[in-house]
Amino acid sequence: MKIDRQSDGTYPAYAWPGGYPLYYLDREDNILCPTCASQETNPVEGQVYYEGSTLQCDECFATIESAYGDPEAEQTEPAEDEPAEDDYTTSDYCTFYQYGKLAVSTEADHWQTAIAAHMDQQQMWPNVWHISDHGNAHLLSVE
Repeated sequence: MKIDRQSDGTYPAYAWPGGYPLYYLDREDNILCPTCASQETNPVEGQVYYEGSTLQCDECFATIESAYGDPEAEQTEPAEDEPAEDDYTTSDYCTFYQYGKLAVSTEADHWQTAIAAHMDQQQMWPNVWHISDHGNAHLLSVE
């Protein structure tokens, strides 16, 4: 897309409205940051960078972050407010699952002792989560 120079002769770093980051391409399709694009006589085009991995300017090696981040990176890391595969999950405080299989079955009044003993036996201390009837995960304390 064609982006005009600002009143001071430089190309903008962000698109308005929205404040989305911009990057520029030269005639050889090299990626340019706004500073380097401003030094070129005629960059071919400017682009709003909505999402993707961090770009690097081919001239000065400055990094250009996308507005919404890298969707691939977000998928590889589990959310901190959700159980990981090795965490224990329960919906009734009697049966606890780990790795998709039943790991511990106990009386509801003694679940903390049973989970702590299983953790000690396995020499692993993952998180313990209660999954509500609405599907929401709530982190539990074993202590």
